[in-house]
Amino acid sequence: MKFKLETKIPAFTQKISHQDQVIFFGSCFSDDISSRFKNAGFDVLSNPFGTIFHPIPMARNIINSFNQGSELSIFESENHFSSWDCSTLINSESKDVLEQEIRKIQATFLEYIEKSSYLFITFGTSFGYLNTENEQIVSNCHKQNSTLFRKKLSEIEEMSHLWKTALEVIFEKNPQIKIVFTVSPVRHSKDGLTENNRSKARLFELISNLEKHFKNKNALHYFPSYEIIIDELRDYRFYKEDLIHPSEQAINYIWEKIKTTFFSEKTIKLIDEVENLRKLEQHKILTKNQVEIDKFNELKKLKIKKFLEENNTVKF
Repeated sequence: MKFKLETKIPAFTQKISHQDQVIFFGSCFSDDISSRFKNAGFDVLSNPFGTIFHPIPMARNIINSFNQGSELSIFESENHFSSWDCSTLINSESKDVLEQEIRKIQATFLEYIEKSSYLFITFGTSFGYLNTENEQIVSNCHKQNSTLFRKKLSEIEEMSHLWKTALEVIFEKNPQIKIVFTVSPVRHSKDGLTENNRSKARLFELISNLEKHFKNKNALHYFPSYEIIIDELRDYRFYKEDLIHPSEQAINYIWEKIKTTFFSEKTIKLIDEVENLRKLEQHKILTKNQVEIDKFNELKKLKIKKFLEENNTVKF
């Protein structure tokens, strides 16, 4: 007897190993999954410009990274400088320092694009906030006066146009990279549940348009994070108390799906070893005997050192 519908996930022939670099880009769901990759010992670049939910500023950051002379959209508020293209975490009391920091982030992103095997992109919403001064959708409103913005549900064609350009420059830099799109299962309930569904629908259409446009490259893929949460885990117990964000249990469930989809059995075995070492690293013995504590810590260090010497592609 079946009690749920399971999401069918296409097989990925090019598996990810610890020799690969992996980039995560997009919404807070990207942060959740990238943290699992980091904990499993992978070389990861996660949301270098901060958490971004809307496809347009995400694409603009990619394009601007390839065009180092592009405008950085820096503004000043209360003697503090921020960028409309970055999250609130990227800021400075000096405009010059912030410019240098963003240029460094762009350079790091380009280095990873050139060398990475996979780029995971998570779209969060089609609703954006248009800065009425420059007519661009911002990555973050930075708690500025609401009169500066106009809320907008972006058209699929507008988002597709920018993302086609972004993907073209990526493939020019690294023709071998595989790009995996996913739609965040986080509900943007402040927009209203009906409006949230309209927003998510446009993201699915955007991804479909890009898959069709680049079908000859066989480099674009889709991973059904949204469907796994909404259809397989159809219960609010798989959400946090806000009833919007997936719980740790739900994220771990998706992580297991990712492992069986993108990793070989050999890599999964290595991941399990790394995760066990993480637990060992954090473990504290209950004894108050300092000699026993020192002995345990020394054995722990030796075990981790030996493992890393035998598996030098693992980032620990």
